Amino acid sequence: MAKISTNITIDSETKAKAQELLADLGLDLSTAVNIFLRQMIRDNAFPFTVRREAPMQGGDGRDGTNR
Repeated sequence: MAKISTNITIDSETKAKAQELLADLGLDLSTAVNIFLRQMIRDNAFPFTVRREAPMQGGDGRDGTNR
């Protein structure tokens, strides 16, 4: 399978913490992202639940209001 390079934007602290954890697991960031994407494809869904615990507040429009 041909490989291509993809650029993503990640908060520097998040990236550093993830790389530290992945190194302890014997993985690199690229491998972890590939595992995540393959899992999504296999399950046709996120490999974890994506939800919002409570409605957004504050009138930013994301909760369906424009206060």
